[in-house]
Amino acid sequence: MVSQSTADGASVAQYGCNNGANRQWQVLALGTGYAQLIARHSNRCLTVPASSTADAVEVQQAACGSGANQQWQLTDLGGGSWRITARHSGKCLDVNGASSADGARIIQYACNGGTNQQWQRVGMT
Repeated sequence: MVSQSTADGASVAQYGCNNGANRQWQVLALGTGYAQLIARHSNRCLTVPASSTADAVEVQQAACGSGANQQWQLTDLGGGSWRITARHSGKCLDVNGASSADGARIIQYACNGGTNQQWQRVGMT
């Protein structure tokens, strides 16, 4: 979830599910095996700032462009779970510290198969 902000640089965090537009993401396939994830409320893309390849960098929303730091590979793990991997770094989208708390930041981190790196597509047909 992104805060209600529509500004570039707004952080992404987890919160309980509801129907808020700031909790909805469009998956835009790029035809390359990668997709952009676009926040419905802001029309901004999920982004790793400064194309960082470091672990624990907080992802944010930013104006959509063509950078690999805004391109994500979605891998079906079965059972309704997905792994989301950044193209530029090969790192996974991760809930920081495997927290279950509202407000926990979303980061990129070395893929390790943890449940904090598994995502569900809810309300999709």
